[in-house]
Amino acid sequence: MNLFMLKKWALYFHTIRYLKISQLFWQCVRKIYYPTVSMQTPCVQWNAVCSEWKKPVLRKDQFFENNNVLFLNEPCHCDAIWAESQKKSKLWQYHLHYFYGMLSADRETRLRMHDLLTSWVMHIKPFQMIAWDPYPISLRVNNLIKYQLTYGDLSESMLRSMYLQVRYLAVMPEYHLLGNHLLENARTLVFAGVFFQGVEAQKWFKLGMRILHREIPEQILSDGGYFELSPMYHALILELMLDLCNLFQAYQVFFPEAWMQRLQKMRIWLQAMTHPDGEIAFFNDAALGMAPTQSQLENYAVELGLPVLPEIKDTIIYFKDSGYLRLQKNKKVLLLDCAKVGPDYQPGHAHADTLSFELSIDGQRCIVNSGTNTYEIGKNRAWQRSTAAHSTVEIDQKNSSMIWSAFRVAKRAYPGTVQIKKNKQEWCVTGSHNGYRALGVVHTRQWVLTESECIVSDYCSEPCHAISRYYLHPAVSVERDNNKIILKVKNHQMTIVSDHVMNVNCSQYYPEFGKMIPSQVIESSFSVNTQFHLRVD
Repeated sequence: MNLFMLKKWALYFHTIRYLKISQLFWQCVRKIYYPTVSMQTPCVQWNAVCSEWKKPVLRKDQFFENNNVLFLNEPCHCDAIWAESQKKSKLWQYHLHYFYGMLSADRETRLRMHDLLTSWVMHIKPFQMIAWDPYPISLRVNNLIKYQLTYGDLSESMLRSMYLQVRYLAVMPEYHLLGNHLLENARTLVFAGVFFQGVEAQKWFKLGMRILHREIPEQILSDGGYFELSPMYHALILELMLDLCNLFQAYQVFFPEAWMQRLQKMRIWLQAMTHPDGEIAFFNDAALGMAPTQSQLENYAVELGLPVLPEIKDTIIYFKDSGYLRLQKNKKVLLLDCAKVGPDYQPGHAHADTLSFELSIDGQRCIVNSGTNTYEIGKNRAWQRSTAAHSTVEIDQKNSSMIWSAFRVAKRAYPGTVQIKKNKQEWCVTGSHNGYRALGVVHTRQWVLTESECIVSDYCSEPCHAISRYYLHPAVSVERDNNKIILKVKNHQMTIVSDHVMNVNCSQYYPEFGKMIPSQVIESSFSVNTQFHLRVD
């Protein structure tokens, strides 16, 4: 066996060894078992609400542009949508089949999406791949039930189609993936079980509740963080929890107190991991426009009768279970990643971004991570998940966690103990990780925040070839002044000095799927330690 094959098998081994036995079992089952369900549906009837159904989060996305449907910033002509869509990426096709546009804030968009839904029923055959994958079924049926409870004009044929889709979902929960996919499956089973009448619907409800009772304590951490450690997916799961709360209130079903406690902590977590501009931080897979904003979710929570969250004051917030921190001082907000890449058995949305950070000053993002604009296997996906694409330290041109394919991680970094020191003059946070243990190197990073400065210090336990990178938001302009770098944004000027040579290079920023904006990055090579001073003038 040659060296290439040995490395390949080692990669597989260090990926598979973290999986749960149940995941491996269900992977095998799905390879050999193709379930069939009866196409016969009863006279479908749905239950009227017992109390007020509150309007859910409405999407403000632009779903149509002239005669094109628009997903992930990529158009497709409406007249040939079902044929042309098959040439698009899998994620694009998923979004086509989610029907989020049925919950658009714009009435004209809802009408056009309703026409698209009618076409979908005519053209998409039952059990067709992509459209009838469990995840698109889950989001589509859930969106349509929310639409029906809000606007109430779905046809009998559409309700029968939804019923059949849930019947298929009930024999195909994504036990092989777990994570957010299984939670979405369970939410839809519960929604359909409450919404539809009949014995079969009651079985869906029981199955969905059984999954939720098992998965919510597992997937929503004690500090409120969602365990895949992506602010974007955290927002989506918070919406899921609020939807369940809404449904249970409307149908007078008991919402478990343990769930409510997790939901409240999720709200606090998302508030802390949101920049002053109202959008999420870019840790792991994260992009704008994929999930409701923190303010949208907060308004939804308040509509459901939950208490308003107090405004965050200047302080340090440390989410110990999830590993993220927020330092806020004198109009500076520093968001830190001292976290694992995610749950060991489901790190699909992980990036090799340990000890990266983002910085906002007076409401404007300044230092950022590069973001995410694709899930397709290839150079772009590999780059966006790499250590080199984040505001952290890369050693020997290797990733701190061995990311590969689109959603795979083999050997991964584990963070050390976080140390926090706070006095009147400065706040100090120190973290470390062992992602370079194969090289015999431990990377330690220290952040110090004062009234006017942010100081980042990096230490390597052994001499090595290390590069620290600081990605700049596209709104930040850069000037050189001898050994200094001057950053200008809004009404502020920031001066950066370092004990090593700093280079400013061209880069890219990926704030949304299908979108890239030219930006710049500051790079500095070092061997053992280095220090980066950013002073706000």
